[in-house]
Amino acid sequence: MKAKTNSSPITPNLFQPENLEAITSAITEATERGRAAVEANFKTWQDESSRFVEQMSAHGEAALKQLQACQSPLDVLAVEQSWLQARTQAYMDSGLRFAKVFANFAQDVSKPAKSAEAAPPPASPAP
Repeated sequence: MKAKTNSSPITPNLFQPENLEAITSAITEATERGRAAVEANFKTWQDESSRFVEQMSAHGEAALKQLQACQSPLDVLAVEQSWLQARTQAYMDSGLRFAKVFANFAQDVSKPAKSAEAAPPPASPAP
């Protein structure tokens, strides 16, 4: 009876202390970078959300005031068209602002990683 031999190539043990330290360090750095980016962009996101809600409220209030002055169904349609146009523009503007916020967030998260990749390797000590 033949003994089974392990034919798989020898791979380094990822659970050696120096490897675990490197993995832990990388995870910690990525988490810190992500947390910092979230904190930096959260305020902007809050401001944009508040701005959008305030803008929608202002458009609604203006439309209600205009509706009170309407004399005919055509006036009502004109107010409705104006309100709809303002609302559509607000959605588009808000969407663009949110896209910029998320693009900045992605840039903030990836910036340190890219700079680390672009950094020249450390010089080896002279013998």
